[in-house]
Amino acid sequence: MANGIVQLPLAIQLSSIVSLGSGIAVNATDASGGWGPYQQSTYIFQPPSRSFLGIGRVFAYQNADLRLEKGVTVARGQVASLTLDLFNAFNSTNWGCYDTTIIPTADQATDTGWQRNFGQPKCAGLGRRLQLGLRYGYRGATDATSGNTVR
Repeated sequence: MANGIVQLPLAIQLSSIVSLGSGIAVNATDASGGWGPYQQSTYIFQPPSRSFLGIGRVFAYQNADLRLEKGVTVARGQVASLTLDLFNAFNSTNWGCYDTTIIPTADQATDTGWQRNFGQPKCAGLGRRLQLGLRYGYRGATDATSGNTVR
């Protein structure tokens, strides 16, 4: 997780939050020995990773959000800001709901779908989204002679 804020010309603020992760490991079932009692075991399935902006194949989860904000003083101590948010700016596909069950070895020869579906995701997080917003707040004015906040 990393974030940053910069002041651009015309008193516009640009902020960003970047979240990168190895993905959520899942407890999965290995039934290659059969479905009966004591024939199954559990193992940890780790989602496949991919590169992010040229940084090796280490991140399964990738998200970068950007925000532009321009504030305007509308009255004594009151500020209105127009915001523009871009969520998942790189439109990264964050997969989930992986098919992680290893079926019995005897069934693998007849179930060709098993090989196609094993390790494949069945759902994904949200793609790129744009949001426009308005924020209104009160900062409190400062008395020029004492430097104290006037409410």
